[in-house]
Order: sequence, then C-alpha cells, then structure tokens
Amino acid sequence: MRSKGVLVFVLLGALTAYYVYSPIPNNIEERWKLMLADSFFRSLSQLVNFAFEFTLGLSCEELSSCFCIVMHLKVAARSRLHGLEN
Repeated sequence: MRSKGVLVFVLLGALTAYYVYSPIPNNIEERWKLMLADSFFRSLSQLVNFAFEFTLGLSCEELSSCFCIVMHLKVAARSRLHGLEN
C-alpha cells in the first residue's frame, strides 16, 4: 500500500516536471519563472478549450455570436423600457 502511494507521487511529480519544463536559452536570468508562467498560460488555454468543446458544446465563434445577440437584445430592451426608441 505504501509503495503504491510513493509510486503515484513519483509519477505525478515526473509528469508535472515534464509539463512545466520547456527549453529556454541560458541567457535568460530567471528561467524557472518563465517556465511556470508558460505552463500556467498553457493550462489556462487548455481549460478554456475544454470548457468550450465539452461542457458548453459550442465553438468559440458560436459562443461569441450568442453573446453579441444577447447584448443587442439587452440594449434594445433597455432603450424600449426607457422610451428612447420610437
């Protein structure tokens, strides 16, 4: 039981190191900060892609067009409510 936990921990650490590491030139001073920032933005990008493709079922173009339609309807309803439109 204990060896399985150690194996999972080592495997998880190796996969994390593989994901975070990216080859960067030696003349950059704080390479580890750049690697962490890069892995953060890659993770964020993959999370957004996952949300668009699997949970929403809409592509980015469909979602943005739905947003534009909703905003147009909201502005039209607000202007009619306040009597700004004839």
